Amino acid sequence: MASIVYRRLYYRTIPNRILSIVKANFTNRGTIENSWINMQPTERGTGRDRYRVYTGGLTVREGDRLNQFAFAVEPDGTLRQLKQLHEPINA
Repeated sequence: MASIVYRRLYYRTIPNRILSIVKANFTNRGTIENSWINMQPTERGTGRDRYRVYTGGLTVREGDRLNQFAFAVEPDGTLRQLKQLHEPINA
């Protein structure tokens, strides 16, 4: 029973750790207004190049503008994708 509880807690902390790492890498760009991450990984890639990633997003205030980013990170912390979703919004 203890191993089941440990496993569930461990795998729930992975996405939170990943989100903390991503947020830490964005703190030099501005203030993080909002962030989220999917708690279940998704599988990406084709053929032999298949991998699991956690997907999420950030809203970062840079001066008077809000920038939104989407990311995909492997469980080991390897960044697979980072893209800005649209032009900055004046806030």
